[in-house]
Amino acid sequence: MRTCFYLRQHRFFRHSLFFLARVILEHYEYQYGISIPDQTSIGSGFYIGHFGGIVVNRMSIIGKNCNISQGVTLGQANRGTGKGYPTIGDNVYIGPAQK
Repeated sequence: MRTCFYLRQHRFFRHSLFFLARVILEHYEYQYGISIPDQTSIGSGFYIGHFGGIVVNRMSIIGKNCNISQGVTLGQANRGTGKGYPTIGDNVYIGPAQK
């Protein structure tokens, strides 16, 4: 994911290596069940504790040292006071809700 993000930003690599990196990213998204687009802004120290069931919107912003567990979706709210995309701060743990 970070490789795709880097190659998308640099014009020289965008036409040559980006497409190969994107195909590899799509393969791993399917294999591990984690969908994080290469357009997502993610800080350093990002950690995924368990594979499977993680979906992140491409417009989301994730800060430094964030930890995301399985069963988490960071989507988009289309109405109400919380309308927009999620912005996660630094040093945050996000996991599934418990009953």
